[in-house]
Amino acid sequence: MSDQQLYERCRFYGQAALEARRKFIGLLPEVARRRLWQEKGFESVFHFAAVLAGISREQVQRVLQLEKRFEDKPALKKVLVKGEISVNKLSRVASIATEQNQTELVHMTKNLSSRSLELAIKEHKSVHVRRFEMADDIQQKLQQLHEEGIDVNEMLRNMLNQRDRQIEQNNQLEAPAKSSYIPVKIKRAINYKYGEKCAAPNCQQKSTNIHHTLRRSIGKIHSPKFLVPLCKAHHDLEHLTDERVMAYRNHG
Repeated sequence: MSDQQLYERCRFYGQAALEARRKFIGLLPEVARRRLWQEKGFESVFHFAAVLAGISREQVQRVLQLEKRFEDKPALKKVLVKGEISVNKLSRVASIATEQNQTELVHMTKNLSSRSLELAIKEHKSVHVRRFEMADDIQQKLQQLHEEGIDVNEMLRNMLNQRDRQIEQNNQLEAPAKSSYIPVKIKRAINYKYGEKCAAPNCQQKSTNIHHTLRRSIGKIHSPKFLVPLCKAHHDLEHLTDERVMAYRNHG
């Protein structure tokens, strides 16, 4: 057996074990309701879970609490008891779950990584605007110019207008999107507009991906007008939204 074959076999059994564990945990609320643990001679549902599957008391308590919490949210309850989504992920969305958004949350928890899911939950709960703070040396220079009779507001306004004009000019750049490769001149234009950070509102993470707001298969071009830099988490969220929109168009 080669190293790769050994790895693939380990990965296969590991995934199977995780799936079996999720399904076992999903059965525990019904085990507790029927008191099956007592009928089979176990001290408690916690003892039942520990002996049969090595499940901790904390995990058992969590799934029992979630099952009650999802009583009025059948979409979430279904994926819990069927073991389709881990208890850990479902615990994260429980605080924002409602009857109205339960289907959306199921889709999110199934398709997003744990990091991207945390970001989506954080953004759902609140939006914090980071206040701009001007460096001391810049403030001193502007104050000096003001005292010398320079209209500082007009000077800054002209600089910003000039930047806007340059961005508008950059937006006219185009390159055929024959592949995912984005030409350097297009990347420079994107960097000029957004800098090195993620373009999502209030996100302070460094960008790692360039996202096409107009699907490349539709627009068939690379253009700064339809490109935004995003961190991995926001990029995952955008693609999840895009997939949902396309599914709605195809089946709606």
